[in-house]
Amino acid sequence: METLKNKKLLLACDVPIQKKVIEHVLHQFSNISIVNTEEKIKGLAKVFMSKPDLFVIAYENPQSSLDFITALRNNADFKNALIILILYSGINIFQRIKIGRLGIKDAFFLPLKQNDFGKIIKKYLEKDIENAKKNLANRYTKT
Repeated sequence: METLKNKKLLLACDVPIQKKVIEHVLHQFSNISIVNTEEKIKGLAKVFMSKPDLFVIAYENPQSSLDFITALRNNADFKNALIILILYSGINIFQRIKIGRLGIKDAFFLPLKQNDFGKIIKKYLEKDIENAKKNLANRYTKT
């Protein structure tokens, strides 16, 4: 089994109190480095500089989260990126469809169940990242 060494995670969150809750869960994985961003444009710059293995996107406005993920998916380097989406409010049917088309299979609504969130992070970080990306790519291209 792959260790958690040298994994990078980008946390894009614009609500300070929620960012602290998410970071609290992430800090149980001591061998990952967390890159934080609040703003979408600066966040995309950090993505291209740091090349994260996993993304946690948690903008307060669901459309902002989807726009950020769309920008990621439009770049060939991140077309198959592993993304966890955290939503603050309800979403409409069009946003639900977009989430599916963007290949996001793990989405959480607040309040965040820290146990469930931690298990998903662990699942992604402990498995072979390349295999996970290939599986997601196969799923993404079939949509």
